[in-house]
Amino acid sequence: MDDSLKRRLSNVVTFIFFLCGGIEYAIILPSLWPFLQTKFDSTLSFYGLCFAAFSISGLICGPLIGLWSDRIQAAKPIVLFCNLFEIAGNLVYFTAQSEYMVLGGRLLAGVGTGAGAAVFAMIARTSTLKDRTQVIAFAVSCRFIGLIVGPGLNAATARIPSTKVGPFIIDKYTSPGLVMAGVWVIVEILVIFMFFDFPMLTDAEVAGGPPPVKSINDSEAPPRETDPLLGHNKVSLTKHKSPPASPPVSLEASVDESEIPESKETWRDKILDLLREEWVVLLAAQFFLFFNQTALETLIVPLGHKQLGWDVLSTSLFYCGCAIEGILCFVMLRKLSKHIQDRWLLLGGIVAEMVSIAIFIAYAHGASKANHTRTYIYIITGSAVGIAALSFFTVSTTSLLTKVTSQKHQGLSQGIRRSVGFIAGIMGPLWAGAFLNRLVWMLAVEEGLVGLLLVLVILSFRRLHVPGEIHSQDSRA
Repeated sequence: MDDSLKRRLSNVVTFIFFLCGGIEYAIILPSLWPFLQTKFDSTLSFYGLCFAAFSISGLICGPLIGLWSDRIQAAKPIVLFCNLFEIAGNLVYFTAQSEYMVLGGRLLAGVGTGAGAAVFAMIARTSTLKDRTQVIAFAVSCRFIGLIVGPGLNAATARIPSTKVGPFIIDKYTSPGLVMAGVWVIVEILVIFMFFDFPMLTDAEVAGGPPPVKSINDSEAPPRETDPLLGHNKVSLTKHKSPPASPPVSLEASVDESEIPESKETWRDKILDLLREEWVVLLAAQFFLFFNQTALETLIVPLGHKQLGWDVLSTSLFYCGCAIEGILCFVMLRKLSKHIQDRWLLLGGIVAEMVSIAIFIAYAHGASKANHTRTYIYIITGSAVGIAALSFFTVSTTSLLTKVTSQKHQGLSQGIRRSVGFIAGIMGPLWAGAFLNRLVWMLAVEEGLVGLLLVLVILSFRRLHVPGEIHSQDSRA
């Protein structure tokens, strides 16, 4: 099998992996509360614990699996390992005989999300600066496609008649776990036979140039140190020449290898590399915007039910519409990323988020006077702008973080990024739930957070510039 075919097959499996993550979110979570309430008479607080369990496992395991990815410089064994937790977690959910088994199933499945850090790290190690944003946009859009497919599967499982198979009952409450276990088994088989690891690109290849020409002494040359911001090797290589009987010693080749010692990297080195200004700003963006988005998602359901009389079907259709808009935004981002730098896309996403929250503040301020049509316009418009903001900032922050991080720390970087997102995903709904009756105050605080983020990004704007990001494409134009 040639290398190009292996890459195409690996890309297909990667996108299926993200698709299934979206499907699981859309098929498990809507059925979780009815399952706990009907089968085990659980409380709302326990439902909240089960809801957060998936994220809690993810935020703990993300950095650890990212470190594993950096150590072995591969994604396939990690994905195979993590998928076993997804399969086991969903099977426990399906066979649950108590509410604590449901909790355990969600905790197990959450461990499987750590594979996402390894996959994003693989994308960073094997893609060029100019192509990376497009690849990440397509990968994240597959998750949004899963959010569309999930409700359809949910509608199908809701019509399954109660059937007993041995000691287990298959019905509309347990079948989502069985379906997702089957889906992850299929993904496991695809990863085994159709997913391949590839060597990390050199600095020259990452920057979009041709691979470096090897010299006659390449096998003895000192290791090159990667600088992700410069996009080239700090140690230059001599050009290839036919070896004469007594090869002349050039100035570059005469560098003593002992002058560039290969020392083992310490934790202090890793921490210093990840505590640079631009890296911290991007993590702040990840937290603030995910916090706001999950809080707004929590707000939408009770608002739609109370003000517009939405039922479960209406809410599902609303989220399907949001997912379709998200996919369209990602398609647009793939085009825009060829001509616009990631830092400008991030700035546009922050501004759009401020507009979205401002629309909801305007609604909350005059909610008592708003009629049905006006409420509908506020909710739909605010949500549409918020989805556009989420699309822009998700792709730009993920891509920028890979570009300002050393190649050897991509796994740890992506693991921390995803953990920060999980923390925001836990705190956002808690914040919204506590202030549902004080919408103006809740939204004003969120607007203040985004305003603070805007100031941070503007102050660090020059450090978010990545040389060579769109240079190759511009030079062809």
